[in-house]
Amino acid sequence: FILVSYFVKQKQIYKGENLISDGSSETPDLIKTVNIEDENGKVITKPKIVEYGNGNNIWKCIDVTILEGNSEINYILRNNNDETIALSNETIKYWKFEKDILAEEKLRKENNQKIQQEREKESQARKLKEKLNAENRKKECIAKFGVELGEIIALHKVKIGMTKEMCKVSWGIPIWSDKTTTSTGTTENWYYGYVHSLHFEGNLLARIEQ
Repeated sequence: FILVSYFVKQKQIYKGENLISDGSSETPDLIKTVNIEDENGKVITKPKIVEYGNGNNIWKCIDVTILEGNSEINYILRNNNDETIALSNETIKYWKFEKDILAEEKLRKENNQKIQQEREKESQARKLKEKLNAENRKKECIAKFGVELGEIIALHKVKIGMTKEMCKVSWGIPIWSDKTTTSTGTTENWYYGYVHSLHFEGNLLARIEQ
């Protein structure tokens, strides 16, 4: 017994639509019947396994019906090779509408485009911010240390003869430092890792290692 309204609804949903197998290993073997002649010329019906592909084989639902000798709804599909199969309610759940797959793919592409656009906007905003920060830093360094040294410091560079203040503005606070005081004066070493270091005699930069 099949509810008529359900049968009609399934027919409206599936008939005329293209379907694609999801390639699930749980999908039962799909079998169609073919009519062939035996050696005596008698037409007999023989079952034949139909290859339904790995998710790329498209089948069109040509009818939703109840086959003779069957008590459940069957979905009749046909592919481009003119092969016909009948799916049950249990089997049809492993198939997807081609239009749904295309819609999902379109949505995925649109989402990827939106993500890419957002990333490009963020990148442009970041570059603009960095440019403005660099311009402001340059103005501040020139205003404080003069044009020649201000431009060098703004680019995070150092030069022999700079003061400790200038070097700190240029390279930042050192990771560690040490100081030595003798009768001839005070020397101080600033270390920025194992490679970069600045060495002062009094308040002026005397040696650069990088």
